[in-house]
Amino acid sequence: MVEPVEVWNQLIARSGDPSSKSLSEDERAILLTNVLLIETENGGISGLLYNLSPVDRASWSELRRTAAAVSRVCVHGIGESLSELADILEKAPQSNITETWGRFLAHVSNDHFTNLTSRIEVHVGDLWEELEDFTILHSF
Repeated sequence: MVEPVEVWNQLIARSGDPSSKSLSEDERAILLTNVLLIETENGGISGLLYNLSPVDRASWSELRRTAAAVSRVCVHGIGESLSELADILEKAPQSNITETWGRFLAHVSNDHFTNLTSRIEVHVGDLWEELEDFTILHSF
């Protein structure tokens, strides 16, 4: 049996672009969830959001794709929380686009935003386990 980490590395090697059409839905879900976990471990939720942020900070399609992928893998509502974060971020005033990332987040951050990011951070450890289980179940 191939270890999940080997599958994750193979998917990363196969695709420089997580939205690549050459991946199945399950493979894309595994890859995007793995990327989310790595980004979150390296830079927290803020780092993840920064790396997924669109140039114009208007349409958060990469975050939405990641949310959908995580929803396939995880039962803890992390995907739904990511979608709600995308909703908040897409409603940010356009005048904030040229601001630094920290100032931009300060404008969009509120209790709901903070609760969503906290909910995600609480379940990151669970998500690693669920990703491993999902990878084993969907071995190819």
